[in-house]
Amino acid sequence: MRGARVVIACRDLDKAEKAVREIKFKSHSLNVLHMELDLANLCSVREFCKNFLHREKRLDILINNAGEGSS
Repeated sequence: MRGARVVIACRDLDKAEKAVREIKFKSHSLNVLHMELDLANLCSVREFCKNFLHREKRLDILINNAGEGSS
């Protein structure tokens, strides 16, 4: 609602798309997108970082809401 560009980093495409739709609806902003990221996979983390740095000029706030993995 404050004009921020929001990137949802998520490994589950269906959940990410649902979250993006909900945020867009509630905020009336189209500046929301999804990028694939699996925090349990370092190759995925590296690929996400490379893609993020290629697409975005900066990162102002990072919120990590990852759940605890099972061992």
